[in-house]
Amino acid sequence: MHPPPNPQQQREEQMRREQSRQEELIRKELERKLVEFDAHAFYSFLQEWVDKAVPKPIPYSVHLTPNRRRVIMHQPMPLTRKQLIEMRRISASCARLLSLLRAVDQKGLECPYIHQTNRIWLERAIDKCERINRARKKYLKKRGFWARLGQMMNIFHLDSVRRDSEFFKKRLEAVLMMCRQQEFSQDLMRLRQSVLSREMLGSGQAWGS
Repeated sequence: MHPPPNPQQQREEQMRREQSRQEELIRKELERKLVEFDAHAFYSFLQEWVDKAVPKPIPYSVHLTPNRRRVIMHQPMPLTRKQLIEMRRISASCARLLSLLRAVDQKGLECPYIHQTNRIWLERAIDKCERINRARKKYLKKRGFWARLGQMMNIFHLDSVRRDSEFFKKRLEAVLMMCRQQEFSQDLMRLRQSVLSREMLGSGQAWGS
């Protein structure tokens, strides 16, 4: 006959069962949140945002003398206030997605395949954030009274463009890194399965001979 479990063992067993139950509830809740996140809408908005071009420098002529002129490149404002608000909305959605993917990764769950198939749009969005900041720097390099006046009037907006585009870029890079890690893990698993299959096939042939 087995001795009856002591109270300490019973408590530990009960705690283990409760911990397992809590872990399972957390995993199910994460899966639910990940499914509820509208990934199709997110990547659709991201694609639309990427396809909107960043303003490039515009050449215009300045007459230095009646017979002499100079072509100057005029960099427009990289983002209007309306466009900045649009970028903030997509960035906020990206932050929510990143939080979910990190939580899923910690629990050992797989992220939906849609995030791997849309890697190209994450990469292009990162590139656009970089182009926005380059355009902002060019805008600040303009010389002349009216250029300086415009820079002074828009200094807070330009600072927001820099800060928010950098935040957005970091979030996109983090999501992209998680997608690459997931893809690497899947490739590694497929490689292991392939090696195991060849080993089993080799063992079967050796046994048959």
